[in-house]
Amino acid sequence: MLDDYYGNRANYGHSGLQREQNLDKKNFYLGTVVQVSSREVTIQIDNLSLLTHRLLRQSDLVPNTINYYVTIDSISGIYFGQVVQNRIPIGASREFLSDESHKEQVYAEATVDILGLEGAGDRSFRLPGFSRPGVTEKVYLANGPVIEHFVSSMELHIDEKDSPDESDDDNIPNSFARLSCFQNEALQLVSPQTLFDRHLMVVGTTNSGKSTTALSVLDWLVSAHKKVLLIDPTGEYEDSFTEDDKMEKLTLGSDTVVDSGSLSVLDWSMIFDCNENTQQGTLSDAIRSLRYQAKFRRFGPFIKQGRIITEVQNELSKVGKEDTSFDVNLLPEQITEEAVEEGKGVEKGKYTRSTFRINNYEWLREKILNQFDNTSFKKFFRNSRTNKNWKDLFSELDRFANKPKTSLYVNASHIGTTDGIGGMVVDLISNYLLNRPHKKGCAYVIFVDEVHRYAKRMTDQNSFYSGLTSIAREGRKKGIFLFLTTQNPNDVSPELLGQVGTLIIHRLTSARELGTIQNYVSDNTISQIMKLNQGEAILTSVNLLEDLSLSVRACGRPHKNDTPRL
Repeated sequence: MLDDYYGNRANYGHSGLQREQNLDKKNFYLGTVVQVSSREVTIQIDNLSLLTHRLLRQSDLVPNTINYYVTIDSISGIYFGQVVQNRIPIGASREFLSDESHKEQVYAEATVDILGLEGAGDRSFRLPGFSRPGVTEKVYLANGPVIEHFVSSMELHIDEKDSPDESDDDNIPNSFARLSCFQNEALQLVSPQTLFDRHLMVVGTTNSGKSTTALSVLDWLVSAHKKVLLIDPTGEYEDSFTEDDKMEKLTLGSDTVVDSGSLSVLDWSMIFDCNENTQQGTLSDAIRSLRYQAKFRRFGPFIKQGRIITEVQNELSKVGKEDTSFDVNLLPEQITEEAVEEGKGVEKGKYTRSTFRINNYEWLREKILNQFDNTSFKKFFRNSRTNKNWKDLFSELDRFANKPKTSLYVNASHIGTTDGIGGMVVDLISNYLLNRPHKKGCAYVIFVDEVHRYAKRMTDQNSFYSGLTSIAREGRKKGIFLFLTTQNPNDVSPELLGQVGTLIIHRLTSARELGTIQNYVSDNTISQIMKLNQGEAILTSVNLLEDLSLSVRACGRPHKNDTPRL
């Protein structure tokens, strides 16, 4: 049975790895099982020469270290395991080991963690359960075909109706990463369906390789004609993709705008981070007044001071549900005009200026002015019908969502690169896409880099924007899948993090950040995470039976995130 993976019959692999090895399994022989426990297996290496580095065709084997894979030829079938410890008997002196003639007399030992079992009649590996190999059974170094077959077995394949896309798997290029212990094999590790059957998050400290991984996964998806919506608040990915990639591009505030009437009062409240006490009500009153002005084509803010209250109320009652547009530029002035109350004495029945409300509304007015003064925010909210060169954001989102095998890049950096603007754009798009009707068969991935910057509200660091969290909870049934990166998983909403099904974990060193992701991985993996090199990562997923150690390959696409050198 094990012979099927070695020699001329080695033809396994779901990514096209079907080359002939022309090498008998004896070339991969390592030793025998000498001890078995419920947790691990100990093997005895027949002699030290078997631990030397060897290059066998495409298989680069380094058996004198750890984290490489082995197979055990057992009466129960084929066991697949990973070496987690390698040692030489304590009694062997350095002088004895340095003598080449003594290598045949030294029997090293290795501890193996059993990851899978392929029994007689099985077509793939499965978890070993209570099964374990027996003592004296032979152990071999795993070659390319058996490793790839194990990896493909570890994927919990999903039903077609749950797949993020139905494109032909033959179009999928080689994976974005290699198994870190098997660098020379061109293995396709996992399919997009495995990564995005749930939501994906890439975590890691600065300079750990997180951005390289994100771009490599995006390259992998776009090259495979999967639909991607790339929301870029900073403009870092502006040059990463072109029209040849079937990636259409929008620049908010330049060629793409939003009609103020397209947003509800609740949307505006989220944009300006209104508190739930008085600010949301004040903003609602101001917008209603400005909608009246727009309906009857009147310039300037709606004046209430000195006017009869019933007359004002009668005028505002003429604003219907269809009257949604207004001049955003007038909001700060209108907030001030809303600071009125019913007069007393001879002014009774009329609106008079309220000093208390002026002071109370000033915070909201200052927040709006700050948005206007420090960003190109006002350029974003314009009527696309007034200029044929302007596109409407929501119309473009509808077109993207309904068009198969096309991607969309949204550059928000022209209206401001602050976290507040980025959070507003991400939340606005997320809520719109979640609430629009979904077209079956047009599933897509939404990518947001450094999501911790855009998750928390600027005015209340204990509350989070709702858009991404809502998609995390409800998006999957509409075919919307999240791809997020962060260096601070602790700053991401617990509800959002709880919906993530796949993590690619680069180096983390903070105890707080490690504590956030510790439930996703084993204790042994936690200690490895702190020592990962740049570009190395751990892939853990609800769709994988075992975690995988990866070495991510850079895709070569440009990315504006290079660190300047002193």
